[in-house]
Amino acid sequence: MRAWHAQNAAPPAPVGGHSAAGRSPWPPPPPRRRSPEPRSPCSGTGSVGFLVSAICGQATGTGHLTYTDGTTQDYTLTAPDWLAATPPSGTSVAVSSAYRNGPDNTRQNVTSRIFSMAVPLASGKTLSSVTLPSASTLPLTCATPALHVFAADVSNHVVSLRAHANGKYMTAPNGGASPLIAGTTSIGPPEEFDLIDN
Repeated sequence: MRAWHAQNAAPPAPVGGHSAAGRSPWPPPPPRRRSPEPRSPCSGTGSVGFLVSAICGQATGTGHLTYTDGTTQDYTLTAPDWLAATPPSGTSVAVSSAYRNGPDNTRQNVTSRIFSMAVPLASGKTLSSVTLPSASTLPLTCATPALHVFAADVSNHVVSLRAHANGKYMTAPNGGASPLIAGTTSIGPPEEFDLIDN
């Protein structure tokens, strides 16, 4: 994991119990027990962003999102191999390292990457939890493509706008019945706007 120091002032936070220093394998090996699939509490609206990578080739897995009304939505993550130079459509490079540590702490001059991707949530629904995909076949071997999910977070697509002219936030007073004005110094519901992607 010390390879992260090649481009970052500090290594990323430990993931899955692996230390961010020393001889920890990178990426961390997939857990040996793949079932039941991990389920994480997560709430919000908008989209779920994932930080992912794969080893031994591209890996794909399907998980599901559970909403507060009890309904579910399947989603699929396809992660490139961590050594892939070009991310597939809908994916971008989130983190890269100039080298990696090999066996016996030897330096290997290959670029390793973690990729980001987003899954849109159903309109008008609030997310309750995320069930991660299981994208490996058992038994796991060095030649088995395996998906690694490092992080997930919900983007609510809610933004606030601050005017350059006076440094104040744009507000929609009286429930939006009055004209917009840049007139407040703090953010509350009248200063929050939905960011809509068309």
